[in-house]
Amino acid sequence: CEPIAAPEHLSAFLIERAGARWVVYWHNTGSGRLALPLAPGALSVLDTAALREVQWFAEPAVADLCAQTFGSQPELLGMPERLLVASRSSWDLAQFDFARSAAARGARQLGSAWRSFWHTPLWRPVRWGLALLLLANLIGLNVAAWHSNRDLAARRKALNTTLTQTFPHVRVVTAMPVLQMQREVEALRQSTGAPSGSGMEAMLAALAAALPQGQVPSALEYEGSSLRASGAKLDASALAAAGERLRPLGYRISAEGDALLLRPEVTP
Repeated sequence: CEPIAAPEHLSAFLIERAGARWVVYWHNTGSGRLALPLAPGALSVLDTAALREVQWFAEPAVADLCAQTFGSQPELLGMPERLLVASRSSWDLAQFDFARSAAARGARQLGSAWRSFWHTPLWRPVRWGLALLLLANLIGLNVAAWHSNRDLAARRKALNTTLTQTFPHVRVVTAMPVLQMQREVEALRQSTGAPSGSGMEAMLAALAAALPQGQVPSALEYEGSSLRASGAKLDASALAAAGERLRPLGYRISAEGDALLLRPEVTP
């Protein structure tokens, strides 16, 4: 992995591989890296004066041995942490046939930038700021949803109250109070003999009031809740004008072929 910066540009690792202990150290100035087994003869080639300036890193299994041998308390750095350090490195040893393509280098740089942003202490305030921003948005959405649900519940309660006060005999309000109210109004109309807005007489009167002067249908067909008038032809502007006159009465009109179709306006 890439050298780790130290105060005097010298750092060293004490690692253990297959039961053997190794000292790995290098200068960041580019003088190279050296790996030696932890033995008296091998360690004699090390610069004793330089060892006092070394920033030591050790795997947890040999941390105490590092302190005993070199008189310096090391910073713990296990294999996962070393691999993480290597992944953040800007080194790229792939050359010639193994050289990365431009896309691969770009992806590597992007990944390195992301890892630096996610793990580097320098970016910690930004990470906390983003986390707080996301948390604030989440709380805001929950508060808005709570207000919407409360308003919806208040409207539903007001509608239910209107239904039960208008028709005191209604004790149980279903999930569709509007339809329930329409059924109660229809039952009241039938019991009193009042004309219905979807009745043929009322629809004929509304159609006669909406048609322009001189327009008389040649045939009428009533189908329970709709009235079809054949032979009365209206252009687009006349049809729109008829619709405007019928809308306050609770009807809508449309053209279907050579006929006009009149229906009650559907109330949501």
